[in-house]
Amino acid sequence: VETDLRRGSIARVLGLAQHPDLVDLLDGNAELHEAMRRDPKTGAYVLCAQPGVADPAGLLLSERMQDLIKTLEKHFDLIVFDTTPLLSVTDALPVLRYSDDVVMAVRWRRSSAETMRSCLTILREAGVSLTCAVMTMTRGREFRKYEDYYYTTESTSP
Repeated sequence: VETDLRRGSIARVLGLAQHPDLVDLLDGNAELHEAMRRDPKTGAYVLCAQPGVADPAGLLLSERMQDLIKTLEKHFDLIVFDTTPLLSVTDALPVLRYSDDVVMAVRWRRSSAETMRSCLTILREAGVSLTCAVMTMTRGREFRKYEDYYYTTESTSP
C-alpha cells in the first residue's frame, strides 16, 4: 500500500495504472476491487496513491483508513506500507502505529548515523518499535569490501 501521498511512485515504477487509487478509495470514489492492482511480475496486489493530496496525514489518520486496514487484514497475510521518509514529514506516523513490524530503509552512503538516531527518537516518542533496518541502493563493488566482515566462509549448522 503506497501511503506516500506527497511523492508516491509505485504506480510509475511498476508500470501500473494509477487511478483509481488509495485516495479515491478513502474519498469514497472507488471500491477496493477497483483500486487494487496485481503486479504481473510478482503477483503481489498493489494499492497505489496519487501525489498532491491537500492533507495527507489527516487522510491517513482517518477512520476510513483504519477501516481499510481492517479489511485488508481479513484478505491478506502480509500488508506492506510504503511511507514517506520519516524525517521529512509526519505522514508516516499514523501508518506506523497501525503496523505490527516496522522496517527502516537506510540509503547507502546517504543516511548518516545522526539521521538514524533522529528517526529512532521519533519512533520511540511515537511508541513505535523498529523491527529492523535494511540498507538500500548499495553499489555492488563497494559493498563487496564488507562481505568478509558480514559473512564468514565457515558454514554453521543450526
